[in-house]
Amino acid sequence: MSAREATASPIGVADIDHWAYRDLKPESVKYFDIGYIAQIPKLGLHIDARLFKNRYTNFIDEQSCIVDPESQHRPGSTLGPNCPFELPLGYDRPLGYAGTAVRNDAVPFGRSPRYGHYKAFYYFNSGDIDVQGADLSLTWKSRDWGHFRLTHALTRIDATGLGIDDTMDINAISKDGDFEESAPHLSTTLLWSRALPWWGLSANLGYYHVGKVTWPNGGDDQPAYDRFDIKLAKSFGKPGQRNEVSLTAQNVNEEHIEFRNYLIERRVFFSLQLVW
Repeated sequence: MSAREATASPIGVADIDHWAYRDLKPESVKYFDIGYIAQIPKLGLHIDARLFKNRYTNFIDEQSCIVDPESQHRPGSTLGPNCPFELPLGYDRPLGYAGTAVRNDAVPFGRSPRYGHYKAFYYFNSGDIDVQGADLSLTWKSRDWGHFRLTHALTRIDATGLGIDDTMDINAISKDGDFEESAPHLSTTLLWSRALPWWGLSANLGYYHVGKVTWPNGGDDQPAYDRFDIKLAKSFGKPGQRNEVSLTAQNVNEEHIEFRNYLIERRVFFSLQLVW
């Protein structure tokens, strides 16, 4: 089985071919959920709790290998494991293309001109995943104290056999630690809002905690962070019209990074909302 696709590049159109290397079993998931929801009007309390466990089998993962012959035999350090399959038809020259071969700068070793990249990527059934945890949401409304909302999540991931291909490396470690850290173990949100007794103002406070995360497949570590937001708003216009002018301060406690090279800074801004 094979497939073709074309991608534009500065020098023309890059032809990308896909070949089926091995049989893949379909991924499957079995899941279990149990929840509890309660409304207690006398206390102004709403409870929503859940326990869950999901089991994924035959997880399909990606593996890279060195397919270019010259790069496979380069002197010194290797670029990675060699591909356990023959060069696919059309690697040196796109199928049906009769032009002159050009130098591919993506090939790190050797001088022979070719079209194919020195790496190949293929998919295989790498293992099983267990994801289990709990979610809790509490909402409390008080005439004197305002509106509180607490959400908390616990997540644990256990993975077996992910990230390696035993056919390429018999000594491969059958555990992918970064996948098990790909979701925060703990995350918490605490929100409070209340109408103030002055000039029709309302106040909102928000606290957010996100635990440590490691992006899979060799990605960066994302440290845990805490965030604190403040909003002061004033409604105007007809009752229920939701016109509002507000002042918001976000991330007032400290700067933090949520993604690579993406710094979340402290910021303060005004906003105006008009509804008609």
